[in-house]
Amino acid sequence: MFRPAFIRPLVQACSKSATAAARNELLKRIYKPFAELVPGSPEYIALAHSGRVWEDFHNPFDIEPYLEVQSKMKEQLDTIDAWKAFLVQHRLKEKLTNALTNEYAHQSTAIEGNPLFIGDSVIIEDNLAKDFFQSLKSGRYKSLNLNELAKISFPHPQSLLPGKDHYQIAEMRNHLIASKSTTDTAFTKPGTAGLTLEEIHALSKILLIDTESVELYRLG
Repeated sequence: MFRPAFIRPLVQACSKSATAAARNELLKRIYKPFAELVPGSPEYIALAHSGRVWEDFHNPFDIEPYLEVQSKMKEQLDTIDAWKAFLVQHRLKEKLTNALTNEYAHQSTAIEGNPLFIGDSVIIEDNLAKDFFQSLKSGRYKSLNLNELAKISFPHPQSLLPGKDHYQIAEMRNHLIASKSTTDTAFTKPGTAGLTLEEIHALSKILLIDTESVELYRLG
């Protein structure tokens, strides 16, 4: 009776620790080129602006895997296309997209090893909606573009989900803010790519605010 109750939290703690260690190792591998340069130096800044580190690791321009998935999932993709047409026709696209924001943010962080639950993302989004998102709609931040949004202070992680890991909450918070901001921007620019390259850079900054990744950069 006593042994399982005692061991379970220990196993969970070890699992979280192992996950965090694995994430740190992955981030160190991806951003290793930065560790070989002096932070703030011209070479360091040039590398950051180039986007090469991310591209060299993930190779996003290799389209063969995408084409393979497209072929295997043709039936599902056709169904999605039919849904898209239905949503546009019935003006439900914006409502449905906004309703899925917390689920998308949760999946985006979960695939990178963030252990927060979907319920946690709902709580964080609800707390953001009480003040921060309202200020983006009607308050002093109403006219902010994404570049300006990346420069303002976000709500402190512990105010959004007390008792959970600071970095994990910050990561989820950032994804929620980025997802909502991207969605809102896209709906004002139908028929276009929605975002400029400069705005995409701003989104990248938003995703990193207060996260463990930033600390790793500082440590080199």
